[in-house]
Amino acid sequence: MTFTPQDQTFAEATEAYRRLWADEGSKIIEAMEHGTGLTFLEKHVKAVIFEGPSSSGAGDRPMYLRASYPADVKKATLVHEHGHRLIAQLKNRPTDLDEHRVLFLFLYTSRKAFGVRTSLTRRSGSKAHGLDCTTTRPPGNGRSRSVRPSGLHAKRTS
Repeated sequence: MTFTPQDQTFAEATEAYRRLWADEGSKIIEAMEHGTGLTFLEKHVKAVIFEGPSSSGAGDRPMYLRASYPADVKKATLVHEHGHRLIAQLKNRPTDLDEHRVLFLFLYTSRKAFGVRTSLTRRSGSKAHGLDCTTTRPPGNGRSRSVRPSGLHAKRTS
């Protein structure tokens, strides 16, 4: 991966993502491929570090990663956004199945395999460190939309 700050105010966060990927990237890829039976088709991904909702990008479009996340959430975000890129190759999907529901089939197990925080508790009334993201292949009308993947952060009530 290549990490580039949107501007120099994000240089420190960019370096944190770089170090994280150097230390953990191969384990992340291995766990996700093992957990899904899929293989990452892309050998190199560009990422822009900025302050806004993270998004996976696709193809030649870079991944966008939020600068202000603490280290454990940076790691979880890398896993989450790579998950979007990994499942983009799945062409035969039920039309009523949201992309995040597909991700949740394997993300919990994959994240747990390499020590990403897997707490499913909500932070009272606040997004705090919620993983905001923009899907690149949403169901329905084909336009991207921001979502908060509640399955990662909310206690199940049923």
